[in-house]
Amino acid sequence: MPAATRHTELRARLEALAAAARAGLESVAPAELGIGFESFPRGTCGAVSELMGRIVLERTGLEGIYVCGEAHPHLREQQSHAWLEVGGFIVDLTHDQFVGTGVSGWVLSNSPWHALFQRDENALCLQPSSWMQYPYQAYAAMVAACDQLPPMG
Repeated sequence: MPAATRHTELRARLEALAAAARAGLESVAPAELGIGFESFPRGTCGAVSELMGRIVLERTGLEGIYVCGEAHPHLREQQSHAWLEVGGFIVDLTHDQFVGTGVSGWVLSNSPWHALFQRDENALCLQPSSWMQYPYQAYAAMVAACDQLPPMG
């Protein structure tokens, strides 16, 4: 299969997973998603990126990179944001907590807004045992929504 076709198929799969996962999170009252999700999407970018990374790995076999961005010129000092990168795509389910980003959609090939951050890349903490408080309810909501997607073909 040509690389361009694989790239297009991966994007389509990531878009479907991201849309379903976000819908799953929105289907549950924020206070029921777990500790730290009371103001979803605000303040949940780290946890959501980790959970999305787990779902992407489980559904596609691809391991993503957790990116923490800091020192954005249009955000307050000390304000940060996190997202997942996989297969050359940015997967960001919580960018809408910020106004005026110019970002639309959950999967991006590139993003001028994201590019303005100073990046710190890390491996994902995919196993619940590595978390002090694992957001099981949020993960379950995301997985339930992704389970409604047709199988990857």
